[in-house]
Amino acid sequence: MASETYGKFIYGLRDLKITNIGGTVQEDLDAAQTLTFSPTFSSAELRGDDVIKVSMGSLSGGTASISAGGYSSAAVAIMFGKTLGASGTTPNEITTLQLNSGDVMPYFKVYGLARDEGGGDVHVLLSKCKVTNWGGIDFSDENWFVNSVDVQCLDDGTNGVIKIIQHETTTAVPSS
Repeated sequence: MASETYGKFIYGLRDLKITNIGGTVQEDLDAAQTLTFSPTFSSAELRGDDVIKVSMGSLSGGTASISAGGYSSAAVAIMFGKTLGASGTTPNEITTLQLNSGDVMPYFKVYGLARDEGGGDVHVLLSKCKVTNWGGIDFSDENWFVNSVDVQCLDDGTNGVIKIIQHETTTAVPSS
């Protein structure tokens, strides 16, 4: 018999990863707090005789907001299409992320995982995202804390705009 709570009671975000669009580089978003997806619809109405005769609506994309208690510079680099500059060796290694005016934002993927009460999980895949707003970078108490990032979500032609997958038994988030 399948778990009675399979997919019903979700405990919240447990893993969130940023992956480049080619699926070759993936980084964790440390201390992930929320992933909120909002679908975007296109619609049209045909009116006549003072009434709506026909209405059409279709999913055209979406937006997502991701908040976290901290981001690794490697995850931020993927979202901004950057390569981290690294020099030196431990304990004197230096890593630099430089963002410039006019930088063009790349597409990337977002994978999330939330567990359910019965030992299963729900995976979310946003397969083609692009940064549209950055909430701010607050330096406090020696931590790099990024409040939130907003992204536009598009259909990648294979996985759609969003894919939600339930597993009766928890599985790892895909690595590509």
